[in-house]
Formats: sequence, C-alpha cells, structure tokens
Amino acid sequence: MHLLAGSASLSPRPLSPYAEPVREFLAALSTTLRDDPTAGRMPDVATFAFAIRRGNIERLHKAAGELGNRLGLGVVLHIAPSNVPVNFAFSYLFGLLAGNANIVRVPSREWPQVTAIYAAMNRVFSSGDHEAVRQRTAIVRYPRNAQATADFSKLCQGRLVWGGDATVQHVRTIPLPPRASEIAFADRYSLCVMNADAVAALDQQGLEKLANDFFNDTYLVDQNACSSPHLVIWYNTLNDDAEARFWRAVEHVARRQYAMEPIKQVDKYTHLLLDGLHLDGNAALNARHSEYVYRIGLDELPNDVETLRGRYGYFYEYHTTNLQQLARVVTPRYQTLTYFGVERERLRDLVIGGGLAGIDRITPVGKALDIDVTWDGHDIVRSLSRIIDVR
Repeated sequence: MHLLAGSASLSPRPLSPYAEPVREFLAALSTTLRDDPTAGRMPDVATFAFAIRRGNIERLHKAAGELGNRLGLGVVLHIAPSNVPVNFAFSYLFGLLAGNANIVRVPSREWPQVTAIYAAMNRVFSSGDHEAVRQRTAIVRYPRNAQATADFSKLCQGRLVWGGDATVQHVRTIPLPPRASEIAFADRYSLCVMNADAVAALDQQGLEKLANDFFNDTYLVDQNACSSPHLVIWYNTLNDDAEARFWRAVEHVARRQYAMEPIKQVDKYTHLLLDGLHLDGNAALNARHSEYVYRIGLDELPNDVETLRGRYGYFYEYHTTNLQQLARVVTPRYQTLTYFGVERERLRDLVIGGGLAGIDRITPVGKALDIDVTWDGHDIVRSLSRIIDVR
C-alpha cells in the first residue's frame, strides 16, 4: 500500500459538517489547482477545482439548512471507481464536508488527473496551516483485492463504494462494524432528451455551445461515467435536419478535442457489427459521422434499453412525441436525465408525478458530470453524519 497524501495515522475525532478548517483547506486546494497550468489543461480537474472554491462551498453550506446538532460518523473508507479518475476527489470532498476522517483508495491506474490532485493536496498540507484536515486524510493506492480493504473496513464507521455491480457485491462481502453505514453507487444508466425544434432554432454560436456541452457529458470520460448518456431521445418533431446539424457539430468538437486511438475505433466498429446481429431490424445502423460519431437509430424502445450502451462516441437514438413512453422502460438503474429545449418542470412531473422507479437527477446538457452533495438520490453529507438529539 502507498500513502499518496495525508497522514498514516488518522484522527477519528469527528468534526461538524462544513467545519471551518475544512472550508479553509478546500479554498486553498482550489487555488492551488487553479494556479497549476498542468491541472488547468484537464477539464475534469478544473471542474473539481471550481466546485471546491470558497463561494461554492458556502453556497452548499447555506443550502444544507440546519446542521447544528450533527457530527461526522468518524472514519469513512472510500472505494473509488477505476474508470472515472476524478471521482475519488469528489467522494473525499463529501466525506470531509460531513465531518469525517477519510481513507480514499484511488484507482490502481496512474491517471494524470489523480496525480495532479493528490500532488496539489501535498503542496497545501506542506504549508502546515491545515493540520486538522491532513490528520483526517489518507489518499492511498493498493491492489484491488488486497487485504487492506478488509483491514480498513474494521476501522470505519462508514464506507462509500463506487463502481460496477460486481465491485459493489465484492466489497459488500467484507464486514463492517455493526453500527457502520454504507452507501453503494453501483452501475447506472443515463439518457438525454433533446427538442429538435429548439436545436433547429439555435444560431451557430448556440449550436457550438450545445455540442461542447454534450461532448463534456460524454467524450471526456469515454461515456464510462454513470451519468453520461447513451441514449438520445428526440422529442416533439421529426426534424432530421436539426439532428444532422447537431451531430455534425458534435463531430467537429470531437475532432478538435478527442483522442480517437485505433483501439477505440476497432471497439466501436465491433460494437456496431454486434448491434447489427442483435437488434435485428430495430435499428438503423448506417448513421455515422466518421469514426468520431456513431448513431444507432431505434424504431422502438426495448424494455431492456439500459443494456444498450456505447463508448467513445457511440449513441442510440429514438424519436417520440410522447415522453410518457419512458414510464414503460425506466427501472431503478436509471440515474441522470439531461435535457435541452424541454421544460424541466415537464420532466420533473414525468418522474415524480409518474412515480418512476428510476431517474434521480434531471439536469441540463453539459451538467451530467457535475457531482453534488445530492447524488444517486442520497443527501450524502447527512448520510455520512449523525444527529445529536438534544432535548
């Protein structure tokens, strides 16, 4: 096991949520990351740095309401996913804001984003001004099936597990103390609703912004994030010209910003051939915008549509004039619904009024990866803290 940042000896004494030492540390870390030109060239690291700036943390604190009689649970173990590099930092953020000491296992792969963030942490800690947070931080790397997870779990009052279903099921076999809490963020499926008329009405500048926002939701993480859409639902009209215009704009962004390695091209083409075998006439397989954008048009929404997933710019499409069709297919696996040109109240009524089993987030295109203290239907700060009942 390698300690990458923080202390090998953690203080188990909890803090209050949004404690002042935590807010001061996060502000310093935000400044350090934003002043780092290497980190600044990584959009996901820049997003994290922006999220922990003083103004945003104060906004979250105010929005949280009354937390005066709460303390952190104690020590929380975080198992970060291997395919979304900056996720570990957000998980750590939630544990800190709740008032906990945090052991955070980062991916075994040495992502440059991970290195940039823990290196910035070390620079902030080296000042000596944030000892309370350093003593509540252990950023570690160790092999996936190491005994360390079991050893750390024995020490914890909480555990956050991020990853696929197999990862969650494996970690759940590892015991926690009887009173410890656990939140699991398992495999989820996300989709996007676009109003073709709204896309058609965009000027060139607006179209480029929409394409950039969609690119950030998807290509930045190879569609691996649970909140990245795989399915695009075109709502309200069959405006093929608007759709083609949108996808050409997305391809243009991808050509400038995305590294399309040969292995990704092979993977996408293989996926296309397999869809040709399995979808059996339920899709139009010929909508391609070079190697950067593959579009698979569905003529119906299968009940198991959440099994249709793409990577590297591989998307499924469906046209409808009735969004109520989603009620038939949405399962608890559905997480994020991004939208453009559709009233959010209409989508809210669809999910809440319709009592849908899934969809925990409704957010504009471009915000799919914006992790917040409410995630997967959990208020994480409250879930990782305890109430002191004073009467």
